[in-house]
Amino acid sequence: MNTSEKMLAIMQRMGRIENKELKRAEMLNPSQCKIGNLILDREDYLKPEGMEFEEGDTVIIYRLDETKYVIIAKVV
Repeated sequence: MNTSEKMLAIMQRMGRIENKELKRAEMLNPSQCKIGNLILDREDYLKPEGMEFEEGDTVIIYRLDETKYVIIAKVV
């Protein structure tokens, strides 16, 4: 099982426990992301090292807790 598969398995287990889910979001600019009507600033989310964003990029995001999210991937 590679690292991505392990991460996905952990998120699936946590999702069953906490009823969280992956969501699609749009980058408004390199540091802000929008999920529905919610706009997240850079301090509100974590991202993979080396991943850069541009306006209009679509990302997959996961809610870690009440105030913090993590961007899992950029999708095309």
